[in-house]
Amino acid sequence: MISEETTLLMLKYSNQILEVFDSREEMTRGDLQGTIEAVVLNILNERK
Repeated sequence: MISEETTLLMLKYSNQILEVFDSREEMTRGDLQGTIEAVVLNILNERK
């Protein structure tokens, strides 16, 4: 079973990724990549 903390983190970061997806028409590919990389780094840092 997934803990409440893990569930909250999943919601937090899935929402951030969806916001990036929703903004894809307004951003260049490089901007999208940088934004996604920032989200991934936040995920990795949060789990340490």
